[in-house]
Parts: sequence; structure tokens; C-alpha cells
Amino acid sequence: MDWAVDQAEGYIKHELNIEYLTLDLAEPMLNMAVGEFLKAKKAAAPEGLTGLDLTPAVKRIEVGDTNTEFAVGSGSLTSEQRFDLFTEYLIKSGKRQLMGYRRIKW
Repeated sequence: MDWAVDQAEGYIKHELNIEYLTLDLAEPMLNMAVGEFLKAKKAAAPEGLTGLDLTPAVKRIEVGDTNTEFAVGSGSLTSEQRFDLFTEYLIKSGKRQLMGYRRIKW
């Protein structure tokens, strides 16, 4: 988790051209850090994410001349898709807030 916090802090400092983070930037930084941590956890050790079924869902089954197609992805989302959307939301949610703190680089 420390790695994810350092990554988020470094990204914000670089984007805003600042040396220190103010308290106002803590929430976007933590959201980004948690999103990055969860994304890395899913990639490196998905078995540590208990309670989530991250196996890809079967969309279509074909046996002989019989086809069965499920609505996965077109009307409902799998657990993996919802997880991915949530992590992307966490990573990107604070970027709009950051623009108010940006300093011009001379």
C-alpha cells in the first residue's frame, strides 16, 4: 500500500508542479492510491480479493445446433467488470479537483 500512496503523491506533485501536498489534496490522493492498489492486487494476486469472483463470465454456449447467449456485458455487468469500473473511478475521480491547485511551471 505504501507503494501506491507514493505513486499517487508523486503523480499529484508532478501534475500540479508543487513540492508538498496540502490537506485539501489528501482525498484525491487516497482515492488514487486505493484504486492503484486494488488494480495491482487484481493483477498480481487476485486470490487475495476474497468475496469477488473475477473469473470471466461465459457469454455464449453452443452445443450442436443449439445456441444460448447470456446478457453479460450488454445489460448487466460481471463482478470483474464492476470491480474494474470502480478502480478506474477511484483513480480518475480526483483529477478534476486537482486542476484548481495547478501552478504554472516557469
